[in-house]
Amino acid sequence: MSEKYVSTRIKAVGSAKAVQGLMHDTRFTIPGYLRRDPEVKFHSFKENFTIGFNGDKNDELKAYCRASIMDSVRDQQKIYKEKVGQKADPKGNWTITGVLTFSEHSVHGVDNNKLLELGKKAVLKIAAELNVKPIYISLHLDEKTPHLHYQLENLNRETGRTVARTIKKPVLSKLQDLAGEVFSEIGLKRGQSRDTTGKRYKTVAEGHREELKQNEKRIEEMREEIKMYQEELKELKKPAEERRGITKRFFEALKDAGVLLTLQRRRCNVKSTPASFNTSKNLLVMPRRSTAGFFNSFNSS
Repeated sequence: MSEKYVSTRIKAVGSAKAVQGLMHDTRFTIPGYLRRDPEVKFHSFKENFTIGFNGDKNDELKAYCRASIMDSVRDQQKIYKEKVGQKADPKGNWTITGVLTFSEHSVHGVDNNKLLELGKKAVLKIAAELNVKPIYISLHLDEKTPHLHYQLENLNRETGRTVARTIKKPVLSKLQDLAGEVFSEIGLKRGQSRDTTGKRYKTVAEGHREELKQNEKRIEEMREEIKMYQEELKELKKPAEERRGITKRFFEALKDAGVLLTLQRRRCNVKSTPASFNTSKNLLVMPRRSTAGFFNSFNSS
């Protein structure tokens, strides 16, 4: 049985990227690689509420995504100016984005609410380790393997200094330890470092790109299957078309011989609306309600 791991990665980003990230994490922006309907469970640390999103687009959600990040950025810039005595850089990286990922099948069968609960605990511990405030966490359930996105502020509110540039390897290793401690409750271990495994682990984006390539290959295979079925359908249609042609020629022969009119009068027994024969065009005009009776009588003879 393969080992079950949890790992986390973080990155400092500017305001625009942070807003885009939140729109992605609430599924206001729906990525093209999704294979199923959007489904996320979102928790705001500031407002302390949890809500589910299913890809519904509305102005309120869009406004919330922007306001949630920009309010945080303005607060940080204000504290920075008060503590440091300098004007804050409006284009600076005021947000830290992070992701908690799991090895394949490692959280299969784990209740979604439990995953979110543990994710919240892990993010709170990570935020405390970095001396920053958490903004939100979002559990994505609509991709191959569930995972959690989160965002933190990038300011130590006590010192007024940003923290991302001071995060070195020992701190990153500590964050992995914290994630492992929290998720050990469901049997997961801390993700192994590259120094130990010698492997380069894929980012979420790289995993999506690889999945897209696999999907494109499958789509091409399906196109070939569809083409094959279309050819088979053409073959199946041929006998039916031939039968229709024979039937048409048969009835044309009957009409020319004057038999059709005789059969109609004999078998349909039409009283209220008798059939008529247009001699100028050599066409038989039959009442609509007698048609079924005619064919039933003809088939039973």
